[in-house]
Amino acid sequence: MRDFKWGFSTLGCPECSLGEAVALADEYDFRMLELRSVDGSIDLPKVFEEPEKRAQLKRLAGEGRIRVFGSSFGISSRRNNYEELAALGRLADEAGVPYLRVFGGFDFAEELDSEKLTVALENLAWFRGQNLKAKLALETHDGYSSAARCRRLLDRVDGELPVIWDAHHTCRFAGETFRDSWELLAGHVVDIHVKDSRLDSDGKLVATVPGEGDLAVPELLELLEEVDYTALVTLEYEKLWHPYLPEIRVALAAVNRFWRNC
Repeated sequence: MRDFKWGFSTLGCPECSLGEAVALADEYDFRMLELRSVDGSIDLPKVFEEPEKRAQLKRLAGEGRIRVFGSSFGISSRRNNYEELAALGRLADEAGVPYLRVFGGFDFAEELDSEKLTVALENLAWFRGQNLKAKLALETHDGYSSAARCRRLLDRVDGELPVIWDAHHTCRFAGETFRDSWELLAGHVVDIHVKDSRLDSDGKLVATVPGEGDLAVPELLELLEEVDYTALVTLEYEKLWHPYLPEIRVALAAVNRFWRNC
C-alpha cells in the first residue's frame, strides 16, 4: 500500500456531519479530511457556530486530521466576498487549520495577463494584512489550471504561496505531464488533489469513480514515490457538483482497490 497521507474532500459527502465524515475516513483508512461542505452547507463559519461542533473541529485539527478549508475566493478577481474569506480565516486560526484553498477566479480560456497577476498580488497583500496564521493555498484550478501559469504568479510573490496541485486539471485542461507540472511546482505543494474522469461520445468531460476513468493516476503516484513526496494526497470526489456520481463509499473503496495497491 502506498505510504502517502491520504485524505478526501467533504465535497464527496456534502450532507454529512463532521462526525459522519470522520467515521467514513476511519472505516476506509483515510487519515485526513479537507472541509468544503459540512451538514449540507459550504458556509463553514456558520456550521461551526455551535460550541460542541467547534470543539470537535478544534480537536480533529489538533490531531492533524484537518489541514485545509475550501473557499470560493478567486485570487485574481476583484469580485470576491472578502469578509467571507476573513471569517473562514478566523475559524481556521481558532481551530488550528493551516491552509485556506483559493481558486484563480477567471476562466482558463482567458489570458493570464499583467492585470490578473497584479490583482492576485493585491489580494494576497490584503489577506496578509488580516494578520492571520492561516495561509492561502492556490489550487491549480480554473484560470490557474496550469503549473506554468502558477509558476508565473509564484515568481512574483514576495514570500510564500503554498499550492494545492490538482493533477487532474493540469493534465486535462493544460495538457501538462505530471512530471512537468511537478518540476514547476515542487517546493510549493502542500496537498495534491486526485480524481478520475473520461470523455463521453460528445467529447464532454464526465467525472467517474476512481479507476473507471482514463486518467493515469497510478503514474502520478509512482512519480510521487520517486520524488519522495510525503505530504497530503486528497481524493476530490465532487459529488456536490456532480450528483450523478455514486455515494462516496464506492469511491473510497475504489481508491483502496485501484490506487493504493497498484
